[in-house]
Amino acid sequence: MNNELKRILIAYDGSNDSQQALQQAISLAKKFKSELTLTYVREGKILPSTSLERGTIPPTQTSHTAVDSHIYPPPIQLINHDTGMKDEVEDETERILNDAKEQLTLENIHSETIALTGDPATSICQFAKESNTDVIVIGNRGLSGIKKLVKGSVSEKVSNQAPCSVLIVKSN
Repeated sequence: MNNELKRILIAYDGSNDSQQALQQAISLAKKFKSELTLTYVREGKILPSTSLERGTIPPTQTSHTAVDSHIYPPPIQLINHDTGMKDEVEDETERILNDAKEQLTLENIHSETIALTGDPATSICQFAKESNTDVIVIGNRGLSGIKKLVKGSVSEKVSNQAPCSVLIVKSN
C-alpha cells in the first residue's frame, strides 16, 4: 500500500466479516483522512433501465446507486423472472448500506455508498479501477472444502484481479 491512501473502497455485505472490514476501513480513513466509498454488490440478472438517464436521478425516484447525483454504473433493473416484477433485493441492499452508513456517520467519516450488480469480485475490481481506488478493504469469508474449490472466495478473486492493494480482514 502506498503512503497516501486517498480513496478507500470497502466491500460490504452486512456479514460479520464485512463488519470487521468496515472497522478497519474506518481506522484507515481516520489515519489517512481518506475518502471512503462503501459498496454492496447484488448478484442477479440485469437489464438496462429505460426509466432513468445516465447521470440524473428523477426527483420522484430515489436511488442508492447514486454517487454525488450521478448514477453508476448505467441504471439497471433487477427482474424476477418468475413474476416479471422488480426484485425485492433492492430493499435489502438499501438496508445493508444504510446500516453501514449509520456507523460511518457516528464515526464522523464522510462516505459515499454505491450498489453494484453482477459478479461481486469483477464488479468490485472494475469500480476500483474506474474510481482510482488506492486500497480495497474486504472481509475474508473463509469458505472451505469443496465449495471453495468449485467457487472460490470473493476476497481471493478480488486480491488476484484488483488494480490496487487489497486488505483482507480476517474475522476474530
